[in-house]
Amino acid sequence: MYDKLPMGLAQCKVCGKIVTNMRNHYLSHFPEHHQCEICLKFFSRSDSLKLHIRRKHLK
Repeated sequence: MYDKLPMGLAQCKVCGKIVTNMRNHYLSHFPEHHQCEICLKFFSRSDSLKLHIRRKHLK
């Protein structure tokens, strides 16, 4: 999915962008979907879901 470049950089094979954080850039093309099992709300990041559960459902 990436071509490695010097100095810790990589070039995305999907869009050609040169990036330093390959995982974060990968998520821009293929976002994650995390769903709360209690209220069925969706989140794009797992840490956002965990924070939601702590704040809204564990009172």
